[in-house]
Amino acid sequence: MITLPAFPALAAALGQLSFAVWGALGFLAVFCTLIGFAVWFWALEHGGVTSIAPLQFGQPLVSLVIAVAFLSEDIFPVTLLALSLVILGVHLSRRAA
Repeated sequence: MITLPAFPALAAALGQLSFAVWGALGFLAVFCTLIGFAVWFWALEHGGVTSIAPLQFGQPLVSLVIAVAFLSEDIFPVTLLALSLVILGVHLSRRAA
């Protein structure tokens, strides 16, 4: 195992992580980062910055749908209000572009 002499507590904690945790970290690194950035830059190249960049603010909507569908999270009125404001902002910025 790789040791981190400057951070012995961190090194000890890394040694105790399970295979599932390392798998989750690998998933995040490969799918969310590498593939996500590849798709993002492809979209920027083909759609233009002014029309594609505002779509990144749609992430709260996707996150909420995933949280409700897979994690049984509750939706509160303030969450819906915030989500509505984000969607309105995305709509207005795309309309102006």
